[in-house]
Amino acid sequence: MAHPSDYLGKGGMIIIDENQGAVSAPSGKVFVAIQSTTTGGTFTVKGSGLYEYVAIDSADAATVVKYINPATGEAYADEAAADGVAAGYFEVNGDAKTVTVEIAAGQTVYGRFTEVDATDSNAAILYLARS
Repeated sequence: MAHPSDYLGKGGMIIIDENQGAVSAPSGKVFVAIQSTTTGGTFTVKGSGLYEYVAIDSADAATVVKYINPATGEAYADEAAADGVAAGYFEVNGDAKTVTVEIAAGQTVYGRFTEVDATDSNAAILYLARS
């Protein structure tokens, strides 16, 4: 399997900071990497294949349905389906939810992001997937 950085190249870059608000990838494209610049901080992202740490057993009904049940591969149907399930990393169901990510200064995070927002006093370089 190729390293995610193999998809970088002629896709282009966008530089963002906390003053711009959420930045969406152009139609039909995704950001494949987020590189925090001189200061780390909190970023919010949307995309596919995202995981988030959640105490699923104590989550409310509106929250539970936003995650994939690893036992079935389908979204949790309701709170009862998550009863007794230990806290852990769960896949987010589609692009429906924004996930918060802490990125250290100079760190690069790879993924398939459709939207990125720098929420602290930080900045990042967003790399678009090449066509």
